[in-house]
Amino acid sequence: AASELKKQGDFSKAIPLYQRAYEILSNSIGPDSPLSIHVAFQLAKSYILSGQHDKAESVLVGTGKNHIK
Repeated sequence: AASELKKQGDFSKAIPLYQRAYEILSNSIGPDSPLSIHVAFQLAKSYILSGQHDKAESVLVGTGKNHIK
């Protein structure tokens, strides 16, 4: 559903769905899971496409911090 909304340019509806999906996945399978990371990147992409670059950066930095050693 979120990907279709993103394709249609309806970011105000897609973003909360991606946020919720990431929250659920992070809590159930962990934030380092490939699926969790994929959803985080889709969330960041939605932020970028909607002009919310600061929020996109926050998601990407938050996602990447677990992978930078």
